[in-house]
Amino acid sequence: MFSNTGQPLISIAMCTYNGERFLAAQIDSILNQTWKNLELVIVDDCSTDGTLAIAEERGQKDHRIRIYKNAQNLGINQNFSRALSLCQGELIAPCDQDDIWHPDKLMRLEHQLGDHVMAYCDSQLINADGSPMNMRISDRLHMYQGHQPAVFAFWNCISGHAMLFKRTLLEQALPIPPIKFHDWWLAFWAATVGDIKYVDEALVQYRQHAGGQTDVSRQVNRVEAGNRADLFKERCNWFSYLASVPSQDQAYLQTLSNLYQAQSKQWLSFELIRHLRLRANDLLYINKKKSFFRFALKHFWGLKAKAFFSPSKYQTD
Repeated sequence: MFSNTGQPLISIAMCTYNGERFLAAQIDSILNQTWKNLELVIVDDCSTDGTLAIAEERGQKDHRIRIYKNAQNLGINQNFSRALSLCQGELIAPCDQDDIWHPDKLMRLEHQLGDHVMAYCDSQLINADGSPMNMRISDRLHMYQGHQPAVFAFWNCISGHAMLFKRTLLEQALPIPPIKFHDWWLAFWAATVGDIKYVDEALVQYRQHAGGQTDVSRQVNRVEAGNRADLFKERCNWFSYLASVPSQDQAYLQTLSNLYQAQSKQWLSFELIRHLRLRANDLLYINKKKSFFRFALKHFWGLKAKAFFSPSKYQTD
């Protein structure tokens, strides 16, 4: 769908849930984009605050906004699956409910997209009050571009709010499975079906606050609170989903999934370390701080050894 200026329609998929504090600023930054042929698809997941009222007030003033309300709470991944499926544009940009976009964000990403299936930008971190934190995501993570799916096995550098991708990606990536982060899944699929382009500009002010949902800012220094046996199961499920995707790395990822699952019954995992070593450059590319020695040491110990030395952290059923 093109406008009379020849611009293809860009759909922005926004999921909202109790986001009244920052929502108006986010919506306004979208409506003020220099790329005018856009639609903003807002799907509210049963908010109990003033979120829906703010969205509807903006929608009454701008016909480019379409608003939907779920009959029941779906959770972040199912809600994003629904929002993405409602998008009509040839190009799609996921959106958080609490950031601020640079006015030229969509224009610059579209100009760089070309034959790539996805383009994404850097993000400037701001605090809850909107003050700069003097840090970009690229200060903490290597920003990947290319077509190697295995790069996204352990880390992700592509936030949903920074993406612009072609509609064809959804034919493979939807529905989003019951994993923790939808943007990580989309990044993996983009590297599977085509090339990813990185645009070295901070075109999003990425707000850091207690209710934030995106994963990238927390990955490097993630605190694994709670039962780590559950986190292990979560990682096993993630690898299983990756291995189910037909890709150039499928055989490698299937073996990785099998070896990781086997850790649940092992004390030590020599075979897993050998397998990780085969693709160490890819697996460790995103994390700037990770050496292979530290990475291997973390994954060398099987779940039996971890539960023996830290029983309170590795409670099993």
